[in-house]
Amino acid sequence: MILLNKLSVFRMILIQGIVFCFAMRAAAFEVTDRITIGGVLAGAYQYQIISSALGFEDTGRGAAVFQPELLVTLTEQDEIFAKFGFAAGNALNNGTSPFHIAPWAADLEDNVKDINSRNRNYLLTAWYKHTFTLNSNSSFEITAGIIDATDYLDENAYAGYEYIQFMNGPGPQGPRFFSVIRLGCSGRMEYRHHDR
Repeated sequence: MILLNKLSVFRMILIQGIVFCFAMRAAAFEVTDRITIGGVLAGAYQYQIISSALGFEDTGRGAAVFQPELLVTLTEQDEIFAKFGFAAGNALNNGTSPFHIAPWAADLEDNVKDINSRNRNYLLTAWYKHTFTLNSNSSFEITAGIIDATDYLDENAYAGYEYIQFMNGPGPQGPRFFSVIRLGCSGRMEYRHHDR
């Protein structure tokens, strides 16, 4: 716990200046009509000025993230998807800040190694999906594998993407928000009705 005197609580200032920040989500590149490659390349340098928090000092740190994605369409009904995460650095997420909310809600270096203590490194998601066509207006999908719940539960269009919108924890509800994600093998079923 951080010990602060009463006056310094009101005077404590955290300036999380983004001195250097870039984020790029590559449009998917179709290698063939069945293989698609995409991904994210992002980096940021964060600096905090905390003059009165005991045990903490003004500091700045950076991080870079690369997340390639691969989609293989085996047939019109079958797909295989994999997303990998590689990162260098943890920015201010490594305990250098007195705040409990991570300054950058991205998958940084500590997040892509030994994911959820399962001895899995760098493989963020990997799944197989089969679509059953029930009739001309409806279909049923079954997905199994390592699934990221935020791909299906996080529909916040204004703050749902930690690389180009809000960086800190309360803004995006990415993979760090839903604790059930990336725990291992899981499944998903979805019924779709297509209006014509």
